[in-house]
Amino acid sequence: MIFFSLFHLIVVSYITPSISQGTLDAYYYAQDDKNSPYSCVASDLVEGAGSVGTNFHMSGTALGGWLVLEPWITPSLFYQFLGSTKRHGKNTPSMVGMDSHTFCTALGAKEANRQLRIHWKSWVTEKEIESIKEIGGDHVRIPVGDWMFDPYEPFIDCWDGALDELNRIIELCRKHKLGIILDIHAMRGSQNGYDNSGRAKDVLWNTSNPLFTSFNHWDYRTSDWSGTYNLSTGGYESIDHANINRSLAVVKTIVQMYKDEPTVHGIEPANEPWQNIPIEIVKDYYWRSYVIVRKLAPSWIVLFHDSFRFNIETWGDFALGCPNYAIDTHIYQAWSPTGPPAQFQLQACQNAASVAALEAVGVPVVVGEWSLATDNCALWLNGYQDNVEGYPLIECPSVSCPASYMGSPDDPGLSFVRLDPTWGPDITQDPRGSGVSFINYGQCSIDQVWTDVDLKILGLAKLFAFDYANHGQFMWNFRTEIEPRWSFIEATRIGWLPKGPYNESVRDSMALTCETLLYLSEINSESEANPIASSPSEGNYDKFSLFEDYSTGIRTVSLFTILLLIGFYIYRFILGKLSKSSSGYYTVIQDEGIFELPSYSYLSTTTTTSN
Repeated sequence: MIFFSLFHLIVVSYITPSISQGTLDAYYYAQDDKNSPYSCVASDLVEGAGSVGTNFHMSGTALGGWLVLEPWITPSLFYQFLGSTKRHGKNTPSMVGMDSHTFCTALGAKEANRQLRIHWKSWVTEKEIESIKEIGGDHVRIPVGDWMFDPYEPFIDCWDGALDELNRIIELCRKHKLGIILDIHAMRGSQNGYDNSGRAKDVLWNTSNPLFTSFNHWDYRTSDWSGTYNLSTGGYESIDHANINRSLAVVKTIVQMYKDEPTVHGIEPANEPWQNIPIEIVKDYYWRSYVIVRKLAPSWIVLFHDSFRFNIETWGDFALGCPNYAIDTHIYQAWSPTGPPAQFQLQACQNAASVAALEAVGVPVVVGEWSLATDNCALWLNGYQDNVEGYPLIECPSVSCPASYMGSPDDPGLSFVRLDPTWGPDITQDPRGSGVSFINYGQCSIDQVWTDVDLKILGLAKLFAFDYANHGQFMWNFRTEIEPRWSFIEATRIGWLPKGPYNESVRDSMALTCETLLYLSEINSESEANPIASSPSEGNYDKFSLFEDYSTGIRTVSLFTILLLIGFYIYRFILGKLSKSSSGYYTVIQDEGIFELPSYSYLSTTTTTSN
């Protein structure tokens, strides 16, 4: 029954325009082209000690907000820049930190580094690494800045000690048997214009008002990593090949530095290069990065972010016949239209269609970022003191802003984390961006409140879409200061996510969750009552069944679905993708067998149980 759920989902989803016959025709046409510049066909890149082919699976979270700063993840580190106009007047633009780059320029290298060293040691400790392992994560994705490996201003001196911190966590991951993917999250020139690229680019400041300083980022957002972008024409005037080559040198440096570290299992050459970069520039950079990794560390997995173009036309002919890679896609609902919980839960299930479509034609997929958020309410989610126009779409609840994870502001060395609850708009709305996301008298906005049951259903639906029938997923993030819907550790502790490794019973619940949601959608139920008769108790998903009242309808499987299942099974069996190893495990590395992971292949007739 469980395996019918996936294919029922795909059949239902194909009714929507998620994939067309034309798309499939384009894919198979590309497959016939053996002259693709991005192909391992008849290439020595296929060989190499430790190659796992496509026989791998990763599940875990990311250590975001640590070595690459994001104000919304650790707001207390950025309290110090509130009310800057009173202190700095027209110099305010140069005295506000809103990302890694401006944190250094606003404070100066010496003071910024002093604060960063406190932040680094406090934000990720052995307690968090141990927790990730205990609740079932087998990998962590670690965002890093390229300046850590090829220093340039303003990071020289400012980011001193970051490599020591990275090595500290690598040692802890080795101790607790967590695999690592090193993610080049921030790049010289910014690969997407977001603050998570190291620098929110570009920002236009206005200092004409003596009471507050304003700025506009979203209307001037650009990315200069790959070249010079023209906002007026919406295209690149030139390509900066020298800068791209510097990034390739960083990839090589990282691989050489960690190729013999058994707990490092791979690399992501670029996080979220924006969709305006010509796709051939992105693919060429990815391919040259892949060649570097295959030559130096053939056991490593290489993740390629989809550049916000997640479709078969773009990636169906990339890395043909290649081992040890996956397309990384980031799927969020935080920017989706508003609606009731059932709408988001159903949409989460339907996301499986696009993931399965690529997997079905032999392209491995890892969902490298996702969360339980369904709105934009998390403070500073769209930038420090800023928001995208029109967001948030709902009225956001609020709670007391967090006390800092670094310690008390009464400590003379930590005065920068002070937030006075008496501060009003004259301080907390200065500086201000073009959108609204502000602290209000010590109150910080958070995501809309849902019941625990609704969040558990959403969690199972997302895990079905992102983990059940593909090569794995990483929830973003491992923790935040204030928002549990973005915290892998907290969401699992509360019970919104099941504790891993995901055994047969939990995986049954994932599939049956989506089976039920799709069935209820099909019969167009208009009942306002929650049809779910039972919910998982804290930490117990063994008896959780969403379809208790609908068992007859759900067990009615069409002949077409059965034929699709059989055909798909035969196709993938012949293709040899996602086949189980003799031990029933996907093996990420061979060294000492420490990192063997449960096989989650949907081609087998039984599901491996992990204890």
